[in-house]
Amino acid sequence: MRPMTDLEIRVIIFNGIIAGNDTTDTISFIVYYLANYPDVKKKIWNEIDRIFKMTRH
Repeated sequence: MRPMTDLEIRVIIFNGIIAGNDTTDTISFIVYYLANYPDVKKKIWNEIDRIFKMTRH
């Protein structure tokens, strides 16, 4: 499995939150999922940290 590109990630976020009809359900599911899978949450936070460290000057 290859890593997702920044564009692919943006499209998924846009579709899930902005364009989705069930935005509240989507956000609720994400929060529930992250609460029940701390390993996934840790990976997400690590990726966020990595991205923001790259953009800080």
